[in-house]
This record gives sequence, C-alpha cells and structure tokens, in this order.
Amino acid sequence: MSYRKSIAPQLLKAATPEIAASVGALTKWVDDELRGVENELRIPELRGLQFERLAAIPDRYKLGDLYYGAAGVFGAAEGLYLYDVGPPVGWRKL
Repeated sequence: MSYRKSIAPQLLKAATPEIAASVGALTKWVDDELRGVENELRIPELRGLQFERLAAIPDRYKLGDLYYGAAGVFGAAEGLYLYDVGPPVGWRKL
C-alpha cells in the first residue's frame, strides 16, 4: 500500500478572514499530526535483542545505555540495567 500526499482543496475562497485563518490553522495542525505519524512509521521495527552478560562496567557508557550485567556489576542482582539521570544518576535495574 502506498500513500501520496495531496493538496487540500481551497473550499473557503469567499470566507471571512477569521474563518480562513481558523481553517488555515486547522489544516496546518492536521498536516503536522500526519507528518508525525509518517515519521513514526519510518522507524524500523525492533525484532529482537540479545545481550551478552557483562562481568565489568564498560569503559565507555552514556545516559540511556542498556547493559545486562552479572550480580555485583551494576547492582546487587543480575539483570538488565539502564544508565539513567535519576535521581540519583546511575544504574537502574529494569
């Protein structure tokens, strides 16, 4: 299935300036919303993840990273951890 954007019809050529402005604002809002949906649909679908169990904190990590660590690496229990802004800043078990 494919979609091609079309130009909105000029229905209100004889409308008052206030109505024309309202319709223009509505048209822009609808266009922005549809553009947002289009952008979301372009994101590739995640089909699966595989994590290696880490025995030490990696040398380079940043906010938002996900790691699967053995017990004692990021926290007391083995599992999936997120480096989060907190509070407090640090590793959070998911």
